[in-house]
Amino acid sequence: MFFNILVVALVTITAFPAFAKTDMVCPEASATPWRAALEETDIKKYVAKRHDGNWSTYIAHWERQIDTARDVQSRKKALVVRFGKNRKSLKGQNLENYIIGMSQRVDLAYCLEERERIAKSLSEIEGQSAAEMAKRKKEGKRLSNLIGCPKCHGESGTSEKPEVPNIAGQKIGYLVNQLRAFQKEHAVNTSPFGSTLRSEKDMQKWAKSLTPDDKLNISVYYGTQECQSGTTKPSSATQQPENANVCLACHGNNGASISQVVPRLAGRKEAYLLAELRAFRMTKGDPRSFRFNNRRYHQFMSAIAAPLTNRQMEILAKWFSSQSCKS
Repeated sequence: MFFNILVVALVTITAFPAFAKTDMVCPEASATPWRAALEETDIKKYVAKRHDGNWSTYIAHWERQIDTARDVQSRKKALVVRFGKNRKSLKGQNLENYIIGMSQRVDLAYCLEERERIAKSLSEIEGQSAAEMAKRKKEGKRLSNLIGCPKCHGESGTSEKPEVPNIAGQKIGYLVNQLRAFQKEHAVNTSPFGSTLRSEKDMQKWAKSLTPDDKLNISVYYGTQECQSGTTKPSSATQQPENANVCLACHGNNGASISQVVPRLAGRKEAYLLAELRAFRMTKGDPRSFRFNNRRYHQFMSAIAAPLTNRQMEILAKWFSSQSCKS
């Protein structure tokens, strides 16, 4: 299932220019022996009617059901499930097929929720005049100084600390998503590619009280600052690592992302990029292993980083850092 979703994600990002489109392709929830294929229109109507448009409660319900089914399956028992007015006892392969069907339902719901959220976020930026953006930038600078962002990230988003990322010139949508992830104690869907979770004590403390407007204002401020490359001599002459291709599918040529929700890797600090790859690897594609500070989980990044050796991560971090952030 992971690879099916990954293909959808890679297709999506190649057609996702700056603030242009939100018509991302969502995975299918195909027919099962117990229900017809789930249509996007039907599931949206159901969530609007039964959950007041709250995707989180709908998703949480089905994720609890999946957990229950997996628990029953692990004990080699049967799960009694109601389909309309009928009840069925599912066991073995029938129960496995039921779990697969529920997982498809959840994948589709996550995607539809994210499509709505991205459309709203992008419209907040697209629909504003230059004067309104300038106002947000000014307010973002005030807020960043108030909560102490410059202490670590530098006055304009360029940090002097090798382990702290330069956020000047980073993608605005991505910065908003990361602030949102820092506010949560569980994985949340913050991009077209699945759920994400971040753990960093200082960031979680500072981000905790930020409103949606605060997050956007701060992101606009730093996202519109001039970037500084992570190395003193950015170069495109360094040979591209062979395993960088899977990164470029989402992060763009040389790591210069064209999507507002995918981070720019080009010119970012080598030490930071290496630390983040290691943080993704620690979760091994499983958010339940997310227990310690400075770990990261992302549905695809964690799984992609899991098999990488230290040497492979060092080569990737060095190469992306050697690219110009202004490319």
